[in-house]
Amino acid sequence: MLRIILCSLLLWSSVCTGEEATTFISSKCDYLGVNALMSMGLKPQFENNEICPSSWKWPEQKDGACYYKGNYYNHGEEFIKKDENSETSCRCNVRKGNKRFICENANWTSTWEELDMNYTCASGKYYGNQQFWPEDTCFRCKCKPGFNGELVQPFCERTTNDLGMQYQKEVCKQCTPYYHNYNANPKPALCSPSGFICDEDIYQVSPINVVQDPVDSNLACKMDDKLYSKGTVLNVTFLSYNSKTNVNCTCSTPPLFTCVNTVIYSWSPPIIAIDPIEIKPIPEIKFPEVTMPDMTVADVVFPMIDTKTVEDMPVMAQRIKREVDEIPEPVAENPEPIVDTIFEPIVDAVKCAGDNE
Repeated sequence: MLRIILCSLLLWSSVCTGEEATTFISSKCDYLGVNALMSMGLKPQFENNEICPSSWKWPEQKDGACYYKGNYYNHGEEFIKKDENSETSCRCNVRKGNKRFICENANWTSTWEELDMNYTCASGKYYGNQQFWPEDTCFRCKCKPGFNGELVQPFCERTTNDLGMQYQKEVCKQCTPYYHNYNANPKPALCSPSGFICDEDIYQVSPINVVQDPVDSNLACKMDDKLYSKGTVLNVTFLSYNSKTNVNCTCSTPPLFTCVNTVIYSWSPPIIAIDPIEIKPIPEIKFPEVTMPDMTVADVVFPMIDTKTVEDMPVMAQRIKREVDEIPEPVAENPEPIVDTIFEPIVDAVKCAGDNE
C-alpha cells in the first residue's frame, strides 16, 4: 500500500521503477556537473547541511562485473533496462578488462497525457500535464496543480543522460567528464558532458592555482594519476576525437575535477578602409548631325534587286513592287500643270517623225 501511495505522489521516481533511489539535489548545483556524476553512479556527500554536495563517493568496483544504478551484473548476465518510455534488453560484456553493456530489442511505450486547459504554470506558458524544460537548468518539469515555480519534487526531476550505460568503460576507469560552455556565464548548467578525459589521453597538465594544503586522499581530485587538494585549478590538454582539446579543471567536488572549455562565439563585420575617390562628371558627347535624304521604299528596295523584269524578281520583291505601285500620289491643294520633262524629247521626236511623213 505504501508503494502505491509513493508512486502516485512521485514523478518519474526510482521507487516505482525498482531502480536505485537517488537524492534530490537543487538546480543551484547544476554548475558542478551533478547530472553526470549521478548518472555515473557516484554518491553525493554533504557537509553542514549544505545545498550542494561537498564531495562524491565512487561505488565499489567488482572484478569481472558491470555496475549500473546500484546493481552489479556478471559477464553475459542479462537484465531489462527500464526507462520512462521504453524497456530494453541489456547484458554485461567484459573482455580484456574492459566493461561495457550491449543492449537491443527496445520496446517503446507511450506515456502521452492529454493537456488540461483548466490551469496553467509559469505565468500561463504551459497547460496542465505539459512537460517543459526550464532555461539554464538540468531539470524537466510537468505542469501540475500546486506548481509555484520552484524546481522541486513531485513537479520536477533532473534530466538523465545514462552515462553509466553508454560509457561503462570510461566510468569503470574513473575518467573525468568534460563540458563545452558556449556562453559567458561563469556558472553554466553542466547537464550533458561532451566526453571524458582518461589518463592515457592526457598530453599536458599545467597548474593555474594549486592549493598547497596536505592532500587528503578522501577529499582530493585525481588527474593524470596524481592527486590534488580541493580548490586546485589546472589547465589540461588531452586528445579528444583525434584532436587536441584544452580545458580548465577545478577541484570543486572530489574525487573528480569539473572541467569546462569555454567557447564564446563573437562576430562583427570587418572594417574595410577605402580611400576617398574624386568622382568627376562625364563630359557631354556631341554627335554630328546627320541629315537623311528623302527616299521612298522603292528607292531602297529596287536598287538591291538585280533583275530585269518583274517576272524574274523573287516573290517577296514582286509583292513589294505591287504595294509600292498602289500607293497613291499626294495631291496638292492647288495643283499646277506638271510638265513631264523626262518624256519631252520623246514627244518631240514623234512629232518630227509625223511631220516628215
